[in-house]
Order: sequence, then structure tokens, then C-alpha cells
Amino acid sequence: MASQPPPEPAPAEAGLESMEGLVLDTVISRAGARPAAALACASTRLRTAVADDSLWRRFCGEDLGLDAPVDPEGRPLPSFQVAYKVWSESFGMYPLPMVKRVRQFWTSMKTWLSENFPEAYKTLCEGVSEAQLKSAEDDLGFKLPMPTKLLYRFCNAQLPFSEDHDTNKSISTYGLIGGYAFYDHWVNVHLSPLEQIVEETKDFYREFPDVFHGRKFIVVATSWFHPKTFLLDCSNGELYVGTYNLPIGGMLPCVPKALIKPAGNDLAQDGLLLWLEEHLRRLQSGMIKTRMLMASRYISLYPEAPPSCSSAVTNGIKYPLLLPGEDEFVYESCTPLPQVPGSVEGSFSFVPGKLSRPEGKPFEVMVAPFPLDVPEYIF
Repeated sequence: MASQPPPEPAPAEAGLESMEGLVLDTVISRAGARPAAALACASTRLRTAVADDSLWRRFCGEDLGLDAPVDPEGRPLPSFQVAYKVWSESFGMYPLPMVKRVRQFWTSMKTWLSENFPEAYKTLCEGVSEAQLKSAEDDLGFKLPMPTKLLYRFCNAQLPFSEDHDTNKSISTYGLIGGYAFYDHWVNVHLSPLEQIVEETKDFYREFPDVFHGRKFIVVATSWFHPKTFLLDCSNGELYVGTYNLPIGGMLPCVPKALIKPAGNDLAQDGLLLWLEEHLRRLQSGMIKTRMLMASRYISLYPEAPPSCSSAVTNGIKYPLLLPGEDEFVYESCTPLPQVPGSVEGSFSFVPGKLSRPEGKPFEVMVAPFPLDVPEYIF
């Protein structure tokens, strides 16, 4: 007598239908947003379970870092489920972990700027569209790295420089990256908006055709004062800063090469994103701070915390005499270094009381040695 064929296995939906409410919610939650959306089409009971907005609140938090139902422009939406749908439609062409990471970077950067440097915060521009990115890639003749495109989807960097000298001067110290000043050498680096990237990259290739012919570089940041140029290699994601020998190809890497991961990986990261994230960490930790220059605030790239900053106390002193209401004493300088590593140390001569009426013998206040070396990150 022939054996009976084994019974057909019950569909997964049937098994889910038999689960109690809390167990079902747990299973759907662990399945993730996309499987949950598919289950909603299977039955009325599953559709009801999936419609629970607390479920989508969790998905929005885990996948996108959202703590409120808002669209990419920050406008409120009726529910977390709608918010997840809107974000998926807008950024579905990108890996969600990268979307979350870039969104969190810009959220944190904007928070720091609004609290510590509102002048620079006002120079930030709204993000660009996919169509604008495609147009830029067509103009350049090559693709931009995925993390870079996401950075510009969320924020189109800073207001562009123009032909108007007075307008440029009014925002010249508000660079997102910041800079430094010594003697008559002033540098203040702005993150370039997409339209300026295209324009300056074309000019760059016209100016140095022999050096960069066939390479996929874009100019991502520049200084309005003393020239300083940062270039992203779109073929491998590496970020460079031009040296004085840039006209003959002189550049230094700005980010550790080992951290850069190629495209095609959900966790792909290029030099520009890593560079900006490190810059934000330094701002948040207080390693670098804002200072005043020509009655304007700017981000000073001189480090104010170890290991690049050192301190020493001699006879209870760290700074020269400061009178009430005066600014902090800051001495900024530079020196050519034939080879690395090197260091700087020395002393300041102090006179108790006043130079015109000393109240004791002069003494030397030591300046603790601090290193001079090529850092892992260059800004």
C-alpha cells in the first residue's frame, strides 16, 4: 500500500496568526521594518498588529535615529509609520545604517554650531536632491562617493563665495572647518556647496591639466584668505590637502587610509565623512574652540587639549598678566621644519608687578614641550 504524501507545511502567516499579542509584537519587531510591511498584506489581524505605531517608533529609532515623526526637512508627520515610509522613499537608494550615520552627524554638527557658533550655523544650506547630484555627476563626468552624496542630501554645506568682495568678507571667518592666523598668514576653510564644487573642480582641471588629467578629484573645501585646498579622490574615497607644490601634484592625505572602505559596502566610508566626523569630535570635546579674529568669531584649529597641547606651571603662572575686561592672551606662530618629528619648548620672561615698577626679580615661566609632527587627520 502506497504511503500518503506528507502534509503541506502551513504558511508562515498561519503560524503568526495563532500567536498571542505580545509574542506576535515581539516577532514582528525583531523581523524588521520591511518584513513587517510585507506581513501587513497577509491578513487583517497581521495588518492591525503591524499598524501599531509603537512598533514603527522603534523601527524609526533603530534604523534612522528618529525620536519624532518628522520628514527629512524636519516637518511633523502624523505617525512614525508614515515617517518611516517617507524616509524610505526619499533615501531608499542608500543603506539605512549610512543614512542614520550621516543624519546623526549633521544633527550633532548643527546643534554644536547653533549653541557655540551661530554665525556659522546661518551659513549652512538646505540639502540637495538626487536630481541635483545626478546633474553634478554628469557635469563632472564621474560618480561621487556614496557617503559624500548623502552628506549633501542632508546639507549642501555652506553659502558659496561670490564675486562680491564685501559679501565674501562678511562670512570669511565663518568656515565650518575653521583655521588659524599668524603674522599676515590667515587661513579659514569653508565646506563648499555642490555648485561651487563643480565650478571650482572644472577650474582646477583647466589650471593643472597635466597633473590631474584622468583622475577623479573634486574640490570640497577652500579658504577665502590664504589659499588652502582640500580634494576628494572619488575613485577611492581618499581626502587630500594641497601643499605649496600642488601645481605639480603636491598633496598630503588628511585621513588614515586604513579607515577608508570602498563603495559597494553598507558601511562604506570615504575620507570626507571620516574627516568631518573627527572634526565634530574635536569640537564637542573642546580640543578646538572658537576664538575672535578682527572682531569676528572663528573656529581655531590650534589644539587646546592633549596630546597636541601641553601645559606647565612656574611659580603659579600659566599666562601673562591679564587686566579686568581684557581678552585672554594668545600667541600664535609657525616655524619651518626640515624633518619630523620635532617639538617646541621655551620660556617667557616675567617681571613681578609692572615693568615700570618691578616688585621683585625677573623669572622665567616655562613653556612645556609640545610635538610637531604630521598628524593622522589634517585640517
